[in-house]
Amino acid sequence: MMAEAASDLMVGIKTIANWLNLPVRKVFYMAEKGHLPLFKIGNNWAGRKQVILDHFKNLEKTTGKEAA
Repeated sequence: MMAEAASDLMVGIKTIANWLNLPVRKVFYMAEKGHLPLFKIGNNWAGRKQVILDHFKNLEKTTGKEAA
């Protein structure tokens, strides 16, 4: 279970941006403004893939634009 949780963890804005296929600067801005469910480990931003995916699912539900 611990290895499974560790594989879900992404550390670093560049890593997260690559996974989201977004520019690094945009992801940094979204992290700073609290628009992404990220957290700091020392000076590095980090996030869990499943938490980010769940965040986007909730956004889709609240805007009424769920994916088909």
